Amino acid sequence: MDYSVHLNTSARWLNEHAFIVVIAIASIALIAEGTRRLGSRDAATVAKSAWFRTWLTNLGLLVCALVVTWVLAPWISPAFSVALSGQTGLLVWLEVPTNTYAGYVFLGVLLLDLLTYGLHRLFHKLPILWRLHQVHHSDSAVNASTHFRQHPAQDFVIPLMQLPVLWLLGISGVSWVLYAALSTGAQVWQHSENCRSARVDRWLGVALITPLAHLTHHDQRQQFHDQNYGALFSAWDRLFGTYVASPAKFQLGLPHLPSSTRTTKLVSFMDCLRMPFRSTASPSESSAPTPFHTHFQGKK
Repeated sequence: MDYSVHLNTSARWLNEHAFIVVIAIASIALIAEGTRRLGSRDAATVAKSAWFRTWLTNLGLLVCALVVTWVLAPWISPAFSVALSGQTGLLVWLEVPTNTYAGYVFLGVLLLDLLTYGLHRLFHKLPILWRLHQVHHSDSAVNASTHFRQHPAQDFVIPLMQLPVLWLLGISGVSWVLYAALSTGAQVWQHSENCRSARVDRWLGVALITPLAHLTHHDQRQQFHDQNYGALFSAWDRLFGTYVASPAKFQLGLPHLPSSTRTTKLVSFMDCLRMPFRSTASPSESSAPTPFHTHFQGKK
């Protein structure tokens, strides 16, 4: 069986249907969480809940992110096509593709996850990047939609940071698209209210970032917040000493919220858009300075 043909076909389909895949993942998460809440509350209560308002805010930011991706595509896509062409870079120079194509793709996925881990740490450590990334951490009612709470400017900055590394590594477009699909699904799962289980954490936490592990990363307290940076695999946190077990109780959101949120403790859609330009707190100045959101920008 020629696995390279199946991998290329799957990656091509995912890339061509990226918008549909993202919407499908968001819809499945919304139905799953909504069904669970409707089973325990009446519809009027659900409509007024923090969960419902958070979903509206985060879906609004998802729309913004998709618009940014669409606007930038004519300029970004050609650059990514070159970086992910498999014609140059470390893996190509080492002749990894000629040994085993499936191994080449899998190694690319691992390196992309390591790159995501490294960029995530940078967004926490550098104040100018934290201004953007704090929007993601501003959600005090973390649920599956929180993955989509990203400032639109971040969707412009991240590709610019990724491109030179992708070109130097020689990762294939197939690895990029498969990783984007895997990490998007995994990060929606990690934020979901339905999956926070000690049993899941115990069995899967050895290899993967679980919902409890990632919820720990959303805790306001620095000893938890500056840990568990991984997007898909937990190996990087364990290797670099940034893995920590979840606390007994969580304190979610940011310690310093915009003035309009002081009564509701929820950050509105407009607050999210304005936050990078109004906040002065740096990661070191606040007690809470998090796969990041990744769109399908693979080889066209």
